[in-house]
Amino acid sequence: MAQDGGKRDEILTAAGMVFGRYGYRKTNMEDILREAGVARATLYKYFSSKEEAFEAVVDREVEDILSSVRTAVAQAGTTREKLQAAIVTYTELITRKANIYRVTLKTLSDVMPVRTGQVLRLARQLQTVFQEILEDGVASSEIAIDVEEMESTALTLVYAIKGIFIGAATDVWLGSRDAIVDRLLDLILDGLRPRKESA
Repeated sequence: MAQDGGKRDEILTAAGMVFGRYGYRKTNMEDILREAGVARATLYKYFSSKEEAFEAVVDREVEDILSSVRTAVAQAGTTREKLQAAIVTYTELITRKANIYRVTLKTLSDVMPVRTGQVLRLARQLQTVFQEILEDGVASSEIAIDVEEMESTALTLVYAIKGIFIGAATDVWLGSRDAIVDRLLDLILDGLRPRKESA
């Protein structure tokens, strides 16, 4: 079974290289077949179409991104540093992946709508990362959030970085990315700062 999974991984790696070379729209199954160097029956055993292969490539890339984000967050100290590590690591990796797969504003609209499930899954997983950061921040008294608002606050953070995602995915920025992230953190943390009770 492990060998079976290894063959699938080899095909996925080859597919990723082909998508990176030709872009999503110009890639076809024959390209993947040539790059993978496997029998046609072997390729179609794992992937019945270009779309299915690309979805699997994206799934693997998403797991890589989330793993890297979690590692960066684990190495950060304060709540602000954790949020910054999550956002910056995410945007840097999205930029790198987008460049590899030649994603532009035009091709993003071609590729993303048919993969709504993947987008939602990534959003939910990012929400979990943000919620863990917020819970740690509350535990250390750096921020204050009511327990019943924790989940919605984490989800709001996911949507707050949507513009950063578009900028990263297409490498189109209307200013310095670092300055934008820094100001976003100012706004977020100011809103979450513990307030003294009025007399």
